[in-house]
Amino acid sequence: MLVHREHLLGLFGSLLTFYRKGALFFYVFYGYYWLINTPDIEDLKDFLRIPSVSGVSNHIGDVRNAAQFLASHLKKIGFPYTEIVQTSGNPIVFAEWIVSIEKPTVFIYGHYDVQPVGDLSLWVSPPFEPEIRNGNIYARGASDNKGQLWIHITLLDALVKAKGSLPFNVKIVIDGEEEIGSPNFLSFLKSYKERLDADFVLISDTAMLSEDQPSVCVGLRGLLGFDIIVDGPSKDLPSGLYGGAVQNPIHALIELLQSMKDKHGRITINDFYNEVVPITNQERKEMRSLHVDDEKIAEQLGVPALFGEFGFSTVERQWIRPTIEVNGISGGNNQTTLRMSHVGLCLIRDLSKYLN
Repeated sequence: MLVHREHLLGLFGSLLTFYRKGALFFYVFYGYYWLINTPDIEDLKDFLRIPSVSGVSNHIGDVRNAAQFLASHLKKIGFPYTEIVQTSGNPIVFAEWIVSIEKPTVFIYGHYDVQPVGDLSLWVSPPFEPEIRNGNIYARGASDNKGQLWIHITLLDALVKAKGSLPFNVKIVIDGEEEIGSPNFLSFLKSYKERLDADFVLISDTAMLSEDQPSVCVGLRGLLGFDIIVDGPSKDLPSGLYGGAVQNPIHALIELLQSMKDKHGRITINDFYNEVVPITNQERKEMRSLHVDDEKIAEQLGVPALFGEFGFSTVERQWIRPTIEVNGISGGNNQTTLRMSHVGLCLIRDLSKYLN
């Protein structure tokens, strides 16, 4: 996780920009001063220690513990109303502090569930034992999304300590299933529609351009996931006996995937680009003004070079242009047999046409 203290104004300042009264800068700078001088790091560590992995049955209890932890903490810092909303899956934490109906209302979204830890041998420190190294805190969920969520909660606490209350109304919704596609979030939104009305929505679950350049994300590409299964023989076939005599489903799948993009990164599927919204000259000018360093990004990612659709910059490929990505592939049983292959794909498109 990279939650540097210099970033906090950029992350939380965007929340306050809509609040135009004279006390604006007092609230921001007091919160900043309070946080860097009285860091609530132990509570954050306790939060990070909860293995709230969604979508894994043996972590159901941990997920519920994380929801209870958040609800209790929000009560502790003064939220008059908190609720753990039960769904058919993991619970959603809802908190509300209405100071005055004449004040503006901000809606803060975050999620407390985390991804599985993967290969433990690749971790420098245990995933659910937070460790601070070189000014950063490392743990599963520290940067997605527990750390960012904690910044908002802690700064709200700082504002309360400054004036005894908040300078605006706040509604907080914390999802417990974001990492598995939020299957119950839509039904929650429908049920709580009347209570979620707000002037401003704040989500800190994206990215920053660099460690010293706070960023405000104003939109994301849409995403569609799907699977392709290539079935072959009706039963497992030993490759030592049938290899070269029948089509290998894994080879067939690889050939299919290879045909989806050319060597320049352009999607070759018929009509794929028909409804893609072109990048305007103004958008290109604005993105170029960010001076994104491709070599630095490649170094941070540990790759020799970046790759993508020819004729477009890295940020244009990341933010606007569509792509197809393979998220997982499997086949056979690793015992020299031929039968079936499977791939998970992710189609990412610009949805601005439909939103407009």
